[in-house]
Amino acid sequence: MGSKGMFALAASVVFGAASMASASVVVFTQYDVWAAFSDDMGNPFIASEDFAGYNGFIANGETGDIGGISWTASAVGGLYADAALTYFSTNAAGVELVFTFGEGVMGVGGNFFGTFADFSVAPSIVEVSLNDGTSYFASISAADQFVGFYSLGAAITGIAVDVEDALLGEPPVFSTVDNLYIAIPSPASMALLGVAGLVARRRRRN
Repeated sequence: MGSKGMFALAASVVFGAASMASASVVVFTQYDVWAAFSDDMGNPFIASEDFAGYNGFIANGETGDIGGISWTASAVGGLYADAALTYFSTNAAGVELVFTFGEGVMGVGGNFFGTFADFSVAPSIVEVSLNDGTSYFASISAADQFVGFYSLGAAITGIAVDVEDALLGEPPVFSTVDNLYIAIPSPASMALLGVAGLVARRRRRN
């Protein structure tokens, strides 16, 4: 196939040359630390999408749901998935894999990497970026490497994954995700958000 037809200090070590983050976004490279930080910030439930139900070519605009949060995926040339590996990828090489969320979220993470056309993992320079301009760069050569974000300010409404071949002369590389994680607020926090939304709607109507 040519185409696929404690916590703030611990997290801060990833800042610097490998990342460009806004002051209100914390970047993590360990799932457990990200999940613990999310819990500490009032989002104790981690929901995940493993993409097990997707296979073959997928048109742009594919939607799903993670813990009540809707997502939409898109890429130039469409999407492609492998149900056996549960990899969700772009159909064309060298393009971004973009997820947007129906509701803004405060915490998002996943296993982001590059693959060749046969879905074997490609040593890649991976850039994961948020809608606010925060970017994280890493050299990734395994499907289980994690990167996560937590916003201390505005909600995260989208995330994009872009990969570049780390080895000159290798075949084209495709942006790929295995697991996508969302930090979900506690029921009490959700209730407060509902009340806040109700107040805001009433104010607009007056």
